[in-house]
Amino acid sequence: MKRLYTRKAVLLCSIAVLAAVYVLQLALENRTNVRTVFTEESIDSVVISRDGEPVVSVQMQDGKWTAGNQHLPAKENRVNGIVNAVSEIKILETVHLGGTDAGRYGLNEESSLKAEAFSGGKKVRTLSVGKSTATGSQCYVQIDDDKKIYLAQGSLRSSLEVSEEDLIEEEKPEAEQE
Repeated sequence: MKRLYTRKAVLLCSIAVLAAVYVLQLALENRTNVRTVFTEESIDSVVISRDGEPVVSVQMQDGKWTAGNQHLPAKENRVNGIVNAVSEIKILETVHLGGTDAGRYGLNEESSLKAEAFSGGKKVRTLSVGKSTATGSQCYVQIDDDKKIYLAQGSLRSSLEVSEEDLIEEEKPEAEQE
């Protein structure tokens, strides 16, 4: 009888230890090193360029977003996507400490997209976006004057790869305006 009691006690202790190990693994597995980099100020203007030449610009005027040099009304949801992509970047990891390998990640002058964000005329963020990963849900970025190359979450490249025509709000026919 005593032997049966000892076996049950050992078996129950083993189950308790395995359950504790399982819970510990679950807790440690959910820890991520994702950090989010925010801009301190609210963004009121963004200029996106490629090869050093401006491609598109958006700016806030009288509480509404406008696009281009002619300040035409812009599609608010598209512009908000651009502003969010520039102002809130989720960094998964540092992939390179900088140097001459920028071309490998699509961050050289010819292939990267560069977005400069402004608040009250002062530059608050410079974001260079390189290649997307094979899954398309991550891309390589450089933030501000930092030489480090980061792997960022999201398809930032597709958010910033727009033309002025994509952003301009189409005028509604007069019949719909009434």
